[in-house]
Amino acid sequence: MTINLFKIQNDIVDSFTYDLEEHGYEPVTDVEDNDYYMTLYLYKKSSKNEGWIDFYKSILSDEEYDNYSKDLGSETLAGVYLVEKGDCCYAVTHGYAHYIARKYCDKDFGLNLAERIIDPNGLKMKHSQTFTSNSKKDITSYNSKRKVGNSFDYGEAFSYLKCKTVNKKMWGETADFGESVRFTSSKNFIITVKNVFELVERVHNTLKTEVTIRLPRYKIVKDETTVKILKEELIKNFCDYLTKIDIEDYWMTGVSFNFSGEYKYALKYKGDELISICDMLDIETIKKAIIENQEKIDNRFELLQVQFYDENDEYQFNKRLMEMIQVTIDYKGKYYVLFEGKWVEFSESYVKYIEEQVDDITLEIKDNFGLSETGLIARLVESESYTQLHKNNIYLGKYCIEKADLMDENNVIMIKSQHNQPDLVYLIKQATTSLRLSDSGELGDNIFKGKNVCLWMLVKRKTLNKLSDFKTFHLLDALNDFKKAVTEKGLIPVVWVSLSR
Repeated sequence: MTINLFKIQNDIVDSFTYDLEEHGYEPVTDVEDNDYYMTLYLYKKSSKNEGWIDFYKSILSDEEYDNYSKDLGSETLAGVYLVEKGDCCYAVTHGYAHYIARKYCDKDFGLNLAERIIDPNGLKMKHSQTFTSNSKKDITSYNSKRKVGNSFDYGEAFSYLKCKTVNKKMWGETADFGESVRFTSSKNFIITVKNVFELVERVHNTLKTEVTIRLPRYKIVKDETTVKILKEELIKNFCDYLTKIDIEDYWMTGVSFNFSGEYKYALKYKGDELISICDMLDIETIKKAIIENQEKIDNRFELLQVQFYDENDEYQFNKRLMEMIQVTIDYKGKYYVLFEGKWVEFSESYVKYIEEQVDDITLEIKDNFGLSETGLIARLVESESYTQLHKNNIYLGKYCIEKADLMDENNVIMIKSQHNQPDLVYLIKQATTSLRLSDSGELGDNIFKGKNVCLWMLVKRKTLNKLSDFKTFHLLDALNDFKKAVTEKGLIPVVWVSLSR
């Protein structure tokens, strides 16, 4: 027997039961046990289905059981077992009832419980959204052990996972976690209708405990006031935020913020051509076009469209520019991301986890002698203490990979001047890509044989006490990914920071 458990938001339980009854669900029987009040709602309609009604046989009268169990070969039976106690309410759904429950459920419930009861070494499957591309990731690993902590990458947020639990007698061998939690009865974990309330109580009490593993997660921002403030901030500083255009393989190309490759491009506003068809559409050209047509656009940035053409200048399709940029705004201590035109918020627990991980990286404030990236590299090479790797690039097909800038006995060093925030993210991702490709031999000799992998950031700020002070989620998430890549190779991640004079 498998049951699908939702947590229903307390203030809308009445709306939920009203909706059930409006859809033809009838309260068939009530049960009270240990201060729990349970109601079984059933609904029968024409459609072929396998029955699960035997699970509730012990709490139904013979007449009710016969009514809902006979002729199931040509009937569909749907139901909800509502479990209420004090300030908590949970629903076990069967058949199509989950479509109704989803409208009223706590969307974070499944992953909240997962963070408390999963075995971090027992990942079976996950679904996630990757914020550095428009794709979703599915990973299945039934044939090999996979650690949850090593299964997610920079910019990735979980929406579902199937995983072993830490206690198979309390939770079953494995469970599925998403908006709801699916538990499966087994030899060591027997679920009956009479002990459902015990499972619910166990779940409810466990949700009050501390998390044991933090998962990368996000949720769509629904608060209208917050959405309005974020939109106003984006419109006010649109060109400043216009720093990342999302294309496939962006981090591999090494080309900053460009459309290039498979298509030709044009930029239009309400049918008016702002940028004519071109082979490459870079961010500075887009900014220039917006500024030159500021009066015409009048802050209606949502109407800007990028049009895609084939090599013969034949129109293919278009996308709104607003749906192709990723913007991170720090508002009242929370990180909000504009993703595919919608505002999403990363979970506070995961942001805190990222900050803790990043602050564990060795940070050193260093003097860059007032020099730029290029000047600093030249000065250090002249000192004969470092080997220059700058511009020693490797091409993998159409992709350009820069190994690093400098190297000595203990350190491999990548240096970047900050003109805007994405410059630092680019540095981090460049280093992580180089590091992860080094073992394959595709970059020639493996340069990562020392002790430390150092990121040297020349930043536009006067103070920095800890790395989490950057307060930019994309940068912090990228640093955490860099840290994982370095430590997996037995090396030490180090960040050197030169502050503005």
